[in-house]
Amino acid sequence: TRLNLPLSKARGQCYDGASNMSSVRKGLSGRILEQSKKAFYTHCTSHALNLCIAATCKEQNIQTIISQMTALSIFFKYSPKREKLLEYVVEKETHSYPQRKVVIGLCKTRWAERDIAFEHFYLAYPFIVKALEIINGTCQGIEAYPDNITVGWETEARREATAHLNALCNFGILIGVVALYRLLHPLAMITKCLQGKAVDIVKAFRDIQEVTHDFQCLRDGVDMEFQAIYNQAERWGQSIGVEPTLPRIVKKQMYR
Repeated sequence: TRLNLPLSKARGQCYDGASNMSSVRKGLSGRILEQSKKAFYTHCTSHALNLCIAATCKEQNIQTIISQMTALSIFFKYSPKREKLLEYVVEKETHSYPQRKVVIGLCKTRWAERDIAFEHFYLAYPFIVKALEIINGTCQGIEAYPDNITVGWETEARREATAHLNALCNFGILIGVVALYRLLHPLAMITKCLQGKAVDIVKAFRDIQEVTHDFQCLRDGVDMEFQAIYNQAERWGQSIGVEPTLPRIVKKQMYR
């Protein structure tokens, strides 16, 4: 109406799968079809991509990482003293003050928003470990930090910090974090592109082709790609004192 475009000439409509939008009888798509018989409804491809990524993240190891991210976000977010400690560690280790939150909570529905939180977690991983070590008193070189952030931690905070530290200092978690960032970060970028108001269909198609080509190359060279992921996890492990370990292998039980 604002642009004086006749609805009768519409040739398509695209929404998510919510019934108030997609329903042919009572949804918006049905009401538009009454005025334009050729405006067929199509499920939003970007939203479908979002649902696929969310389904992939239900894999057990990924769920463990996401649960740990959520717990750490709550641990630092709801304590100004802990949050200030983490920001101080980042500032001291990188010589720059973080302009935004170091760790943020995960959005429950949109992967593009989850990716922002995961990117924060990925970049701040070593600093989070350092902050947890300061809280529970096991940090090497703790004398380099002022007393107002190294002493006075209550027993409950030390106990929680130790539990989070044991979960993070695991080589399997390190590999999972690096792999998740490598595999899903390009998808979040294309999701934001597809949801943009100014993107045209030609540019969107080219961007999708680039991401598809990237994943095809990753599949073709999966051994080299995993070696790069493993090397990155190993470097992280060396910086936080975690040695590469294999999971326990148990043979199938034949007799009980």
